[in-house]
Amino acid sequence: MTPQILRQKRLRLVQTIILTVAMVGLAGRAVAVVFGAAAGWVALVAIAAMALHAATSQQVALPAGTRRLDRFSAPELYRVLHGLVQQAGLSRVPPVYVLPSRSGAAMTTGVGERSMILVSQGVLSELSMRELTAVLAHEVSHIRNYDLPLFAVVAGMQRITHAVSGMLMMIVFFAFPLMVANQTVIAPTVLLYLSVVPLISLVAQLALLRTREFQADIGAVELTGDAVALSSALNRLEEMQRPVFHLRSYHRDTGLSRLLRTHPTTEERIQRLTEVASG
Repeated sequence: MTPQILRQKRLRLVQTIILTVAMVGLAGRAVAVVFGAAAGWVALVAIAAMALHAATSQQVALPAGTRRLDRFSAPELYRVLHGLVQQAGLSRVPPVYVLPSRSGAAMTTGVGERSMILVSQGVLSELSMRELTAVLAHEVSHIRNYDLPLFAVVAGMQRITHAVSGMLMMIVFFAFPLMVANQTVIAPTVLLYLSVVPLISLVAQLALLRTREFQADIGAVELTGDAVALSSALNRLEEMQRPVFHLRSYHRDTGLSRLLRTHPTTEERIQRLTEVASG
């Protein structure tokens, strides 16, 4: 592992810890506002456990027309995947399913023994084996990093914060006549919390998703030693997602739009990969 990769992995780990703790803290405080501190934290732990259980036990519903790619029809792909899984230290080779789409889609779903990799028919047709190897390494990194259980828990935290905010909204609505009569029903600090915290929680959740994508990119380079291949694959995938009539000059990300993205921009990801490769 090169010093640059190690540095990037540590940075993403620190970001992940900070964002996760922030989301848990916001959700815990939201529940405590309504139910009290002790009951709030107990409820928070219970809801996190239920979210984690749901993520690890749910049956994944695949789109119609999805087919499982077997080892006989794609021996080279499974040979590459087996090598990546061994390097990642995983005990199981996840099955690969092909989505009936020409778009540039590749993702991981399921947890543990239920984990699987989904790729579109377009990815299999358009990417070279070197680029496909980089994409598979990215998905294997998500599995190795336990990203899907993490996403389930933080999504649960965000929903808790949003639900408590909605509950307080209802209280404000019904107590509005008393508030007009100068009767203090809800403290101003609670009202401020009500209006601001759900947005902060959502932004933190999206930032966490982007951080884990960066971490999976770094993990892919760690497994393959080929940052150039992943950069090339990302460019190809983005080109496959664009409409036929696409004017790039009219499609620029603003600061706000970047905050609301689940994935970093391709430019950002390639920039990080270039830094790793140069390092």
